[in-house]
Amino acid sequence: MDAIEAIEKRRARRNFEERDVPKETVEELIRIASLAPSPYNSQPWHFIAVRDRLLVDEIQAAIRRQAARIWKMRPFLKLVLPSLRGERIREIIEKAPRQTIHRAPLFLLVCADDSWPNAEASCAYAVQNILIAATALGLGGTHIGGVSLINRDRRLISRLNVPNGFRVVDSLVLGFPRDTPATPPRKAVSEILSWR
Repeated sequence: MDAIEAIEKRRARRNFEERDVPKETVEELIRIASLAPSPYNSQPWHFIAVRDRLLVDEIQAAIRRQAARIWKMRPFLKLVLPSLRGERIREIIEKAPRQTIHRAPLFLLVCADDSWPNAEASCAYAVQNILIAATALGLGGTHIGGVSLINRDRRLISRLNVPNGFRVVDSLVLGFPRDTPATPPRKAVSEILSWR
């Protein structure tokens, strides 16, 4: 599969077969991630592959604890994020990550080196490389938001061996997909491109 075909076929996958992603495949995905652009070839990323279900449960619990704190701030959130109303806030920050993370054969944490400006952008490029390469290799996955909430849990960060000077900025679930979601509609190029 060529790069353009892999990009066109990539979809957010959340429903996986109950089999592990081989270690060699994970290592190949990380090698491909490391080819992403970064300022001065800084490569300001670190990846933590989590298969331990108990550790995944701890991560989910930490996200829920932090989400509960955010839930208490909902009057402020309604001002900042007017599209998030009432129970919708709770659903987004509490329910969806728990369901998706728990079912995945592989949970991948993405950490950014805080000593580099724009390290998060570099990590985003690396994540896109992983998702496209995973598609080409017959895997599926998706980005899981909200995981950066665990940075406040120093005990968990230590248990995960997040390197000093790094913080968790993103996460992915990966596995062998059970289904092929339909292609969602995309905006026309004329809607997203301006010429001057």
